[in-house]
Amino acid sequence: MRLALISDIHGNLPALQTCLEEASRRGCDEVMCLGDVFGYFPDGAECMNRLLASNAACLMGNHEAMLLGGLPLSDAKDEIYQLQRQREMLSPGQLLELRSWLPYMSRTIDSVHILLVHGSPWQPLTEYIYPDSDLSRLDNLPFDAIFMGHTHRPFVKDRHGYLICNVGSCGLPRDFGESAFAIFDTRTRQIEIVRLEQDLEALRERYPGVHPSVYAVLARDNPSRKSI
Repeated sequence: MRLALISDIHGNLPALQTCLEEASRRGCDEVMCLGDVFGYFPDGAECMNRLLASNAACLMGNHEAMLLGGLPLSDAKDEIYQLQRQREMLSPGQLLELRSWLPYMSRTIDSVHILLVHGSPWQPLTEYIYPDSDLSRLDNLPFDAIFMGHTHRPFVKDRHGYLICNVGSCGLPRDFGESAFAIFDTRTRQIEIVRLEQDLEALRERYPGVHPSVYAVLARDNPSRKSI
């Protein structure tokens, strides 16, 4: 089975549409979202609807937890996140759907035991696992593959025969401004990080109320594309 693993969409509907279309083009059988559908960009509700229409399995991220009141949210942070404004736009049914999401999930597919988590196995909502983090803590967990989000920085590591992957961010990548998601082939146990360009000017036109710091992040260039 080919799995598309998407995380940290953050209300960026054009980015989600592009990633879902690419996942379909590449023959993915199932979509899994590792959380943070909401925050920063205002189309969180529509992103959630698109994921559910795609029969995606969805995890809760820290932004959903803040939106629902499970994690603290200061006024200063919400000036950028815009979560309270988005909460006011959600129907009772949408809020009920959000409350049903967990920040972790385990699946066994083609005899591959998989852990999906937004943050880390120990702090599933809040801990960041970066490419240069100490990964030895993961060595004794009973999984063949572990997929995470939250950092907005993708990586793939093979440790002693099991796989660790951060799938990056669909909507707000923080390394450079191209959307990221992962494709995992459970039969071959191969992981590919897919990068897709975003149209920054079109985003500015569609979302003029988004905080300038968000667009500053998306304006970062891919260093591999710079001329030498």
